Parts: sequence; structure tokens; C-alpha cells
Amino acid sequence: MMMERSGDSEEARSGADRADFLLEIGCEEIPARMIGRAAVDLAERLMGVLDSAGVISLTGAQAPVRSFAAPRRIAALVNGVLLKQADHEEEVTGPPVSAAFGAGGRPTQAAAAFARKMGVAVSELMRVNTVRGEYVAVRRLVTGRSTSDIIAEGLPRAIAGMTFPKMMRWGDGSRRFVRPVHWVVAMLGDQVVPLELFGAASGRRSAGHRVLGERWIAIASARDYERALLAQGIVAGREERRQALRGKMAELSEAAGVRCVEDEELMAEVADLVEHPGAVLGSFSGEFLELPREILVTTLRHHQKSFATETDRGLSNHFLSVADRDGDPEGHVRQGNEWVIAGRLEDARFFLREDQKVPFASRREKLKQITFHAKAGSYFEKSERIETLALSLAGRLEADGSVRLDRQALAEAARLCKCDLTTGLVGEFPELQGVAGGIYIERESLREGGQEAAVSLAAAVRDHYRPVGARDSLPATPEGKLLALADRLDTLTVLSRSIGLPKGSKDPFALRRAALAAVRIVAEAPLGLRLWEDLVLLPSRVSGQTGGGAPAVSESELLVFLLDRFQFWLKETKGVRYDTVNAVMLASGGHRAASEMLPRVAEKVLALERLRELPEIAVLIEMHKRCRNIDEQARSIGEEAKLDTPLKDNPAEPQSYQALVRGLDEVRGEVGCLMERDEFEEALQKLARLRPALSSFFEHVLVIHPEPSVRRQRLELVRQTASLIEEVADLKQISISRQEIQERLAQLAGQAAS
Repeated sequence: MMMERSGDSEEARSGADRADFLLEIGCEEIPARMIGRAAVDLAERLMGVLDSAGVISLTGAQAPVRSFAAPRRIAALVNGVLLKQADHEEEVTGPPVSAAFGAGGRPTQAAAAFARKMGVAVSELMRVNTVRGEYVAVRRLVTGRSTSDIIAEGLPRAIAGMTFPKMMRWGDGSRRFVRPVHWVVAMLGDQVVPLELFGAASGRRSAGHRVLGERWIAIASARDYERALLAQGIVAGREERRQALRGKMAELSEAAGVRCVEDEELMAEVADLVEHPGAVLGSFSGEFLELPREILVTTLRHHQKSFATETDRGLSNHFLSVADRDGDPEGHVRQGNEWVIAGRLEDARFFLREDQKVPFASRREKLKQITFHAKAGSYFEKSERIETLALSLAGRLEADGSVRLDRQALAEAARLCKCDLTTGLVGEFPELQGVAGGIYIERESLREGGQEAAVSLAAAVRDHYRPVGARDSLPATPEGKLLALADRLDTLTVLSRSIGLPKGSKDPFALRRAALAAVRIVAEAPLGLRLWEDLVLLPSRVSGQTGGGAPAVSESELLVFLLDRFQFWLKETKGVRYDTVNAVMLASGGHRAASEMLPRVAEKVLALERLRELPEIAVLIEMHKRCRNIDEQARSIGEEAKLDTPLKDNPAEPQSYQALVRGLDEVRGEVGCLMERDEFEEALQKLARLRPALSSFFEHVLVIHPEPSVRRQRLELVRQTASLIEEVADLKQISISRQEIQERLAQLAGQAAS
């Protein structure tokens, strides 16, 4: 397929062999929550097509691709794409030599047919050795294809594979994407690459801004894309749009003498609701400032995607809303937001008053009519399990004196934490679950004279739904942390037993989020609890036979699920490399993560991540791998096999052998004592003292000795060394290159010389 020609291209004029490539897919408004992932997915798929064709490389510090996304478009711009593949030589194999040549080496029909197919004479066939034997082959020059043809052929298939949480069909029903597609821009330099995506033919025509720009605009070249959209009032880059919106809101706030209440999650969402970063300042009646801060901020945030504002004295009656335009000269955007917000705040005030007409604790009986899950009973039953589990966990923590708790407040919080599900406020504003309960408990205590115990009770109820995500903060009080943990563990245990654990991308009951919250609370609080004993077995005993019948998953499967979330937290939140996590998790036969207190496991992973770059630790990693490689090599030979290996007299051999024996004897006891005291970093540093003896051993001692008895003796020493290291960390899991090892050895040599 050839590119559309419209005069000499910019590449032809400059004599360059590269150009930028742009792909834009224009469609109906994409939900804000899907835009970010869609932009990343599009860029990755585009780069995959180009990289597999060899017209661009994904290697290097930064891939040469930039993604763009707004409600009506997702796009990717790739810099420096080759206009055609490089010519290359390839080898094509034909029939086996035995079939190609007969008696006396005469060519057979098979050889003639293959030569004819390849367009060469039989005499030009060559012989090559393969894993299947000797074959005839031809080496030929393959002319590289044009990048335009490659894109036109491969890109539609790649884009068709994109998936979204919810997808739409249109037309005859065969097209399926996040929203119906209306236009496609595909340009290599200043030339259109003809292709079709979801029934839309590519061109250079893109849509302008609905209010600020023209209906259609022409993109002159790929590199002109961002400027062309900006001229229409469209800020195509998500981060650029977010920063511009933040600046606009700061400007409006300053003019009004207020400041915007920071909310990065909301800022990211509203920036994806618009193509132009505009904002308006509105206000509501000051009488609504009597509402609790959480209710007011939540109402603005969840129901109108608006930001609350504040002064040094507290919240103000101004708010900020996003607008997909410059200014609001007629005031329509401001008035519309003010009208809706006033109504929502009036609703919140009404329900707040009505809910307080009955004592909050009296609502607990109503929980019997609210189903937690068809197979897991009511919320009343759930609150009873939470109470038992929270107090059991508290007992374990108090036994070692690590946490001081108000057990009475914790028990009462467990009984009351779900009661706000029966209130009108939560019925109208579900996002206030927990928060509403804390407010009602606090207000009742104030009416009764401000009981001190009610403070920790209200705080625990208010916070027990936190953390909501990987970045959300933990509950503020010890009681709140334990209540939140007990709630998550009950949900995980009961639902996994009743319906099983999530598979694939579907997780309708958010069990992954519950598991992540549980391990975060324990690891970050920190709480001296263990995965297997405290987070799996204890909740399982408390929940009993809820759901009836055989459990959908075993306790061991639930442990693996929690371990997976723990590893996810370490990698994604703490930035630890996967091989560091594996090295600690698989130490001591893989029992550490399940049997040790989870915060200590996390500390060990973070410590190894810091220490692995030290020269002596990096070299120890390599030596541990050599120990296990030698062991595997010996096992493949066999314990009793006699080897015909020429021996050379090496006077340093006995000395090196004994040096390692002494080193092991000295280090073994010290490392054992350090690990018993949970001094992981010190134990790892102590192991590093084996490095000189191990280096000498590997240099001078023939481990795979021809005599089985000698070989067994030396192998036992190697195995003991590896096992001792693995009591601390399974260092062979860590990936380290030969070049890195050489650099670390050079560092050690430099340290010794100085």
C-alpha cells in the first residue's frame, strides 16, 4: 500500500531517511477514568508494531514516543521512524541433504524444486547444520519494506486488540471500541498513511474544539500535531492540561482571597473531562458552612467534580469547577454549577438533621435487614465477626506490648461501624460511609458532655474504610487501623470461601483492593502480625462456616493471594525490584514471608534493595550463584561417577579449602545469632566476610574432582556455604550482569589498594 502523495515530503526535501509518525483516533467522549490507560495502551501497541518491524528501537533511556489524550481523542507521536526497513540477508532452509542429493551426490527432484522456488541454480545450494540435522539452504538478500506498508498492515490488528472496562458496539455491531470512532489521523512526516480503523479511513483531518475552534482542521505534518490543536484551544497533553488547569484555579482563588483545597486525584479526573483547561469560581450560601467539613467537601467533589476552597479560618463558601472553554462571560457555567451544588448541599443538610433524630446505636438492629452478601449473611452478622476478629488481633498485639489500645472503644466501634448504612445521608451520598458514622457518634458525644472515650470511637468508625487505594492514607488511630484491618480480613475470608478469588481482570467485590489494604495496614502501621497465623488462620476460625458447603478456595490459596498483594505493594509503591523481593521471600525455604511478622519482612526487602549495590554484597550474590551452579552440575554427573579428568598439582588447594572451612565456622554462629535477633542487615554484612575465602576457593580448588569421595566432600562444603547464605536471603534470585560484577570487583580492588 503506497502513501498518499501531495508534493515532495519534508523528508524528501531534507534528504532524511526518518520521519515522525502520528496516530490519532477520534471518537465520542471517553469516560475520564479510562483515558489515561487508553493513551498508554495505544502508545505501547504502536511502538510494538514499529519495533517488531525494525524501524525503531525500544531500547535506551527513554522510548521515543509521546502519548496524548483528551475526551474526544487519544493519540501517540513517535519520533525518528525509519521510512523503510533496512535491506537484510536471510537464510532459507529447504529439504534435508539426504533428500536433496541421491547416490553419488546427484541432485534429486527435491533439490531442483527448492532451487527453482528460490530462483537460484542447484549449484548455488549450500549445506547447513541445524538441530534437526544437515539441510540444504539458500542465502538471499531481502529488500526492506516501506514503513507505510508495515503500519497499514500491522497497526489495525494491534489497535483492534485494545480493551476497556466497558466497550461499545455501533454500526452493524462488528466494531467494538471504548466509544464510536469518527475520524483517524495517520501520518508519517507530512504524508498520510492509508489505513482503516473501526470503519474510519485515515486522513489528515482532525476535529477542532467544539466551542473555541473550527469543526475540522487539517494537520500539516506529524510534528505539527500539538501546535495545530493548541491553536484550536485544545491542550492535547494530559500533564500539560493538568498543570494549566491548576494554574488557572490558583489564579481565580487568589483573586477571591481563598485557596483551593488540594485534591490530586480529583485534579487528574477533571483534567480528563475537558480539552481546554478552563475554570470558573462559584459560591453557595454561607449558611451551608455549618455542615461538617467532610460532608461539604465530599458533596462538592463527588457530585459536581468541584473543588472546595478555604482560608486560614476554615472552609469558604466559594468553589472551583472545570470549564471546557475560556472564561464564562454570560455566567452560565457558574450559575449551573451553583444551582446544582445548592440543591445537593440542601439535601445533605436535610438528611443530617433527620438522621440525628434517633440515637445512632439504635440503628444496629436495622443492619439485620441489609445483606452483606447472599452467601455471607447480613451486615449485622458481619459487624459481629469484625468485633470478634478485631479484639482477637488486639489481644495478640497487646501480648507483646507493641500497641496500646482502648479495647472498649474498639469493641463499640466494631458494633457501630456499619450502622451508617441505614442513614439517609449515606443512602444519598454512599461515598460518606464511615465518615457519616464518625460524625454522628461525635455529635452525640458532644450533646452528652463530650465523653473522652467517644473521640477514639468516632475516629475509628470514621476511618475504617481507609485506605481506599494504594496511595490513600491509613486510619489515624490504633483502633481505626485494627477495625479497618478486621473489616478487610473478614471480607476476604468470607467472600473467598463463598465465591472464590478474582481471576483475570474482573474483581466485582474488590477483593484485590481489600487484600492490598490489609497488607498495607500491617506493614505500614506497623503491626506485629503474621500473614499465615494472623491474617489467614485467625479470620478463618472467626468466620466459621459462613456460606456453608465446601469452601471455594483453601486457606493456602488465600495466603498466596495476600502474598501477591504484598509483593505488589513492595514493587509498585516502594519501588523495589522484583528479584530483590524474591530473594527475601524465598529465603529459609520460602517460609519467611508467611511466618515472620510482616513489617519485618518488608524491612528486610527494603534493606536488601539498598545493600545489593554495595561491591561486597554484589560479589557475594555472584558467588552464591556459582555455588548453586556447581551443585547442579555435580548432580547432573552423579554422586558415584568416576571422571577422567587430568589433575594438576596445585599447592594452594588445601590452604584455600581450609580457609573456607574456617570462614564458615566463624560466620555460621554469628549469622545464626544475628538472624535470631532479627538483625538482617548485620547478618548480610557478616556473610560478605566470606567473599575472600570463597574467591580463593573457586580459584584454587577443583570441586568436581574425578574421585567421587573427594568430590562429595568438596561439594558438601559448597552446599553448606549456599545454605548458610540462603538462611539470610536467596541471593541467586538477584539478577546481576557480568559487567556489573567486574565493576564491583574493581571497586573492591581500589578500596583494598587505598
